[in-house]
Amino acid sequence: MKLLPWQREFIEEIYNNPHTTRRAILSLGRKNGKTTLVACLLLVHLCGPEAKKRPNSQIYSAAQSRDQAAIVFNYAAKMIRLNEDLAKAVIIRDTAKQLYCPGLGTSYRALSAEATTAFGLSPAMTIFDELGQICPRKQIKPLQNMGFQTAASGLSILPRSKRPDPHETWLSMALNRTAGKLRESIPWGREAAPGRD
Repeated sequence: MKLLPWQREFIEEIYNNPHTTRRAILSLGRKNGKTTLVACLLLVHLCGPEAKKRPNSQIYSAAQSRDQAAIVFNYAAKMIRLNEDLAKAVIIRDTAKQLYCPGLGTSYRALSAEATTAFGLSPAMTIFDELGQICPRKQIKPLQNMGFQTAASGLSILPRSKRPDPHETWLSMALNRTAGKLRESIPWGREAAPGRD
């Protein structure tokens, strides 16, 4: 896989800085490769260098519906099936939307905003896909309990299709939680290609 310049820049913003990044907000137009990039980062935390730093850790993708959350799973599972080394290292559980790396004890699962299983989790990485669609507080609360508010919980990535709007619930929540710790949060975006927003 060859990274585009903006993808390389986003990765460097997260991992190659003197501060620990807790939240990375990726805002681009549709069909620009956000999901592919996020699936790659998921694999880095599942069976790559980040997983080796935190063995036996958990990774989740969350969205308004389980189907939306599973989009990242589908991309990651396809990458695993197309790569012989990844296929040997990772077990794919299609019906449960789970990935498991037995060598490191790391696991990934797709969850929806309504999932009661979200309570009490402390993930090494969480992907909040299109979280801007989730506006009511009662839907955001389970995601907050899944480790969104916890500084020690790991990296949260928020990919979305529109430009950041500080009046939107999800972005306001992210910025409010980082008050006084702005270095922990990386808002990142670029103008969408014509006709792709």
